[in-house]
Amino acid sequence: MTKKAENKIAGIMRLVVVGVIILAQLFFLALIIRQLKDNSVFIYFVLELLAVLAVLGLLDHNQNSSYRAVWLVIILVLPVFGYILYMLWGRAATTGRKSVRTQETLRRTSQFLQQEPEVYAALEQAPPGRKRMASFLIREGFPLYKNTRCQYFPLGELQ
Repeated sequence: MTKKAENKIAGIMRLVVVGVIILAQLFFLALIIRQLKDNSVFIYFVLELLAVLAVLGLLDHNQNSSYRAVWLVIILVLPVFGYILYMLWGRAATTGRKSVRTQETLRRTSQFLQQEPEVYAALEQAPPGRKRMASFLIREGFPLYKNTRCQYFPLGELQ
């Protein structure tokens, strides 16, 4: 056989193999769709149950309350789809060694985030709404400061 004929046969064989693989995938896809259709009520119930468990787990987490509230609303409004979104993007991104390092850094640097008593005492004369907001910020780990300086850096595009 010539090299050209061998290449032609090899090309046809590759085409046949790819065709068989595509047909097998279509068969398995049809089978999966049929199985999911037959068990859709059960699958939906399981996803609903997992969504409720995710909501209970979110309520138990010690996270930022606004972060928690957004995920609670998403999961409660769209139980199945919201749960899938939460499992994909809502869980803590740092795990394992990175999380341990982050916690250690937070522990070491928390001494620099102390609330100055005189700044908090000055809030006694503040309107009630401002005092509530300040108390919330302090509780969430953001101490209040007074008469601090900051330097504004314009955007690089403006130079």
